[in-house]
Amino acid sequence: MVQITNLCKDFGGRPVFSSVTWRVGKQDRIGLVGENGTGKSTLLKILAGQIEPSSGTIRMAKGCTVGYLPQEGVAVRGKTLFAEVQSALEELEDMEREMVSLTRLLEVSPRDETALERFGRIQEAFRAKGG
Repeated sequence: MVQITNLCKDFGGRPVFSSVTWRVGKQDRIGLVGENGTGKSTLLKILAGQIEPSSGTIRMAKGCTVGYLPQEGVAVRGKTLFAEVQSALEELEDMEREMVSLTRLLEVSPRDETALERFGRIQEAFRAKGG
């Protein structure tokens, strides 16, 4: 799903991390832990495309996306952290609602080809986005 090879990042000639190489598979669940200042947030920002690495390569599987919510908090006034995270999941929630609606339709009309095809497309996209 994600392959990182010899990833390095420095700021002003000072290395934050170097030669990071690892792979995260489709079913893997990982934790990124370490002392303050060791580059955890920097690595996540690189994976999310917010900053560029100094060198190295990152390969992501088709349909793979990375989101990053900064530890400093949400910059949008009036939104709680929960509301901000929830807004990131709205697309998945919309897909889920449509799949439920199509399931009800298919219970009544199981041979509805248009509904079957639509359900298949949405289900595939839902899974690809981690739903």
